[in-house]
Amino acid sequence: MANAITPSKAKLESKGVKSVSSRITTLSQHLDMNIEQFKAYVIETMCDGELKINANDIEQINSISQSYLEPEFIMGNNPRCNMRRKERIDGVGELEVSFELVHNIIRNINVTGDFFLIGDIDISIIDRLNGASYTRESINQALKGIDVSDVIMNLTNKQFINLLINF
Repeated sequence: MANAITPSKAKLESKGVKSVSSRITTLSQHLDMNIEQFKAYVIETMCDGELKINANDIEQINSISQSYLEPEFIMGNNPRCNMRRKERIDGVGELEVSFELVHNIIRNINVTGDFFLIGDIDISIIDRLNGASYTRESINQALKGIDVSDVIMNLTNKQFINLLINF
């Protein structure tokens, strides 16, 4: 479980958490029953009957599961990038901006992180920045009339642009 939950060190420190494993517990630490007793308890208290699947059901399950084995699903829908900026901003969260820079033009920009999204990031930010020159002035112009804090809670335009330009 600790390996599956991998926040950045900065996020852990900002929450006053020493380690991921210090925040994880197991059922066996809280229950006085073995795994077979626990299974029986769950079936008895949470299930209202038994469901049997047939060969057709198995075929449909296998068909559906194939899409989860495709590289597109496993790797995600990440755009190509040769630039990546990542920063933890107090009161906002951790932001990562990745984009492709081609002849000083921003392409395929993506913004990810653990921030609180309150607006349409695609229309308000990403669509405006795709095709913009990679200069502070051009980025300011692309975001003209947009208050980034209306899209990403507590993030100012200045903080976002500084993250993009990285100074």
